[in-house]
Amino acid sequence: MNYRVMEKNGKKRPWIKVVTYPNGYGLEYEGMRHEHGFMYYTPEKLLEGFMLHIGIGMTEQLDSDTMQDFITAACNWKDNEACVREIDTLNGRLNALRLRRNGLATRLIAERNRVLSMVDGVRRLANKYRDMKDLYSQLYAIIRNSVSLKPYRLSDLGITSTDIADMEDMDDDE
Repeated sequence: MNYRVMEKNGKKRPWIKVVTYPNGYGLEYEGMRHEHGFMYYTPEKLLEGFMLHIGIGMTEQLDSDTMQDFITAACNWKDNEACVREIDTLNGRLNALRLRRNGLATRLIAERNRVLSMVDGVRRLANKYRDMKDLYSQLYAIIRNSVSLKPYRLSDLGITSTDIADMEDMDDDE
């Protein structure tokens, strides 16, 4: 076997040999792992072998089912490629929406804390003027529906520590 590399226009081309035998076709090529080459009994199987061994660069011997799986995957690549692009697009949108949600959650927590601070201030003011029943009643009427409010935490809003880490990573990237 001659594994000579031919050169044309400065590009190296690997050695490939296809032989027609009375009972099929032989395929040998530079870098194959199988010592005697590969035997195919139909032109279609030879083409499959050529696509896998030469086109994809698989150097080991493959069984018929594995070859067929690779050919099917290659035939469906355009559809798969479109799906992969769509998944990438949707992942980008999902990340953007996550960041927006996390930002809104942070703002909501800050607003809740401001409301709680105002409620506490009004409560202290009402207690200071407890002797003035009318003013005391008016002040407590203002905060009556807010007295039971509790501060929000990110976990109360369904945001996990992973989301927070993702937010910090995105801030670092910017």
